[in-house]
Amino acid sequence: MKLPARLNAALPQELSFHLRAYGWTELVGDLGGGLAASIVLIPLALGLGVMSGLGPQAGLYGAIVLAFFGALFGGVRGVVCGPNGLVALTVATVVAQFAASWTEALTIVILAGLFQIVIGLLKLGSYTAYIPYSLLAGLFTACGIQFLLNQSLPLMGVDPISGGPLTILQALPDAFAHRKVDALAVAFITFAAALLWRGPLRRLCPPQVVMLGGGVLASLLWFPDAPVLDTLVTGLPRLHAPVLAPDFLLRVVQGAFILALVASSDSLLIALHTTSITGLHFRPNQELVAQGLGNIVAGLVGGMPGAACMGTLICVDSKGLSPLAGLTVAAVLAAITFVLGVLLTYIPVAVIAVLIIHTGWNIIDWSFLRQLHRIPLGFVMVMLLTMILTLAGHVMLAIVAGLIVAGLTNSRGIEPLELSKIIFTPVLDMVILGDAHDKSNPFQANTGLVVFSDHVSIASARKMGAALNPDFEIYPHIIFDMSHVQYVDDTAAYTIGQIVDSSIVQQDKNLVICGMSDGVAKLFHSMNLLTGIPRTHFVPSQEEAQALIRHQLLQARAQTRNDTWPQPETAPAPLSLSLPVPQIGQLWHASWETTGIRPIHY
Repeated sequence: MKLPARLNAALPQELSFHLRAYGWTELVGDLGGGLAASIVLIPLALGLGVMSGLGPQAGLYGAIVLAFFGALFGGVRGVVCGPNGLVALTVATVVAQFAASWTEALTIVILAGLFQIVIGLLKLGSYTAYIPYSLLAGLFTACGIQFLLNQSLPLMGVDPISGGPLTILQALPDAFAHRKVDALAVAFITFAAALLWRGPLRRLCPPQVVMLGGGVLASLLWFPDAPVLDTLVTGLPRLHAPVLAPDFLLRVVQGAFILALVASSDSLLIALHTTSITGLHFRPNQELVAQGLGNIVAGLVGGMPGAACMGTLICVDSKGLSPLAGLTVAAVLAAITFVLGVLLTYIPVAVIAVLIIHTGWNIIDWSFLRQLHRIPLGFVMVMLLTMILTLAGHVMLAIVAGLIVAGLTNSRGIEPLELSKIIFTPVLDMVILGDAHDKSNPFQANTGLVVFSDHVSIASARKMGAALNPDFEIYPHIIFDMSHVQYVDDTAAYTIGQIVDSSIVQQDKNLVICGMSDGVAKLFHSMNLLTGIPRTHFVPSQEEAQALIRHQLLQARAQTRNDTWPQPETAPAPLSLSLPVPQIGQLWHASWETTGIRPIHY
């Protein structure tokens, strides 16, 4: 699309580029994708609103607001915000635990939106990419199982009950005894529509739309006694003032933070998956700010909080990748809710239950479960722990425990790899002293060389001391070559500091550290480590470290012989550790092959 020159100059460069590349193909994709996604989201918004405890109207209001703000201010093109299953389950848990009234529940929603904005402004959104896959598999599998259980009662025409999986399982026999035949028949036809609408037909129309249409028609034509949403109240929402009492805010801040964390994590994971399909730019922090604004407004108008939702995949499949697709979703949802709301009262409850069960079945990580017997035990433990805790209603605990166990599992796996790259080898005196060495003992070695790998972390810190300490007892002079080290975490830095203090400084060993980069030096300095080593013993290269030890060996030999020895060359200039650390430049790493002794790998 050609833009006027003045408009092209006034618009931001990226927006101007997208408008110039926008044509009829993009317009059809946006409108078609937005329309299809909105039709699918209507029953999901109603069902998840009931599941959250806030009601079907809250689900619709939240879907409209989230779709609008996500499209207008979001940072990921193609992502549609709206009703999210994991968020709805978290709302149900948080509201039951922290809220005593409708207004208090909406206040928690508003606080969660504020937390999302703070997370985005602090630029913490990108850290979501580091959540382990096994944790996500457990989280989504638990969410899918909860969907299946929660909707089993409405599927039979019985009113849903609150409680965990065990409570629902105990209620199933009684629910089956009071089942409504018409509801089961409508559910069967809805399931059949999903099974029959396969292959090329799915490209013509999403199966959820066919399921919704088939279930509604079956109810109207053949099974009029199937329960419907006859109590749904539609129309414009009204504003709800939040509860601002300090004691209440302090009491619910934990629940609001849990809700914000779950919504943010799920949204960014869906957004990350979307960008991997579309190849478009990913701005996670902007996306969180947009969703935070949407959740704040949703709480003010009595809506359910949300996140990136399944409407995203429908829009992406239809090539609806611009903000117009999300705005179309918001517009269609608003038109149906505020103008044609009476039509929603004809949707059978069983149809909504089947659609949510269909969604839950799809989000269960079946690929992970099928390979469970082949996956390493540590990752299986992370998945099962996260799933069990989530099913028990402890979503925050599930995430924290899953992260801890995953971190320990990964460290245990990395440990042998990092230790194998830490090399200890003796350096012969003939290499250090040259022609001045004792020719009667050419294999004499008074110096040990430790070469650290590029990455030293908590994974190798646990066994580092036990591996190196026995070798330190043999040699009076030690060289730490850190020229390859690019990253050291706090645990590894502390361990190296303890090794230096206990095994070298206290035993009167002579330690020289060479090649320490600026970033690594700043870490040790900030933790007040390596303070027992003289500043003259920090040198830029291994060559200068050997020269310094040569100077000390010749001095020791002169004192032993009680002889006057010529003053050797001047020792190399020290590398100061005071901040800021000067640039070291290109470092030279001497080969240990000239020693004639094979290095030791731990």
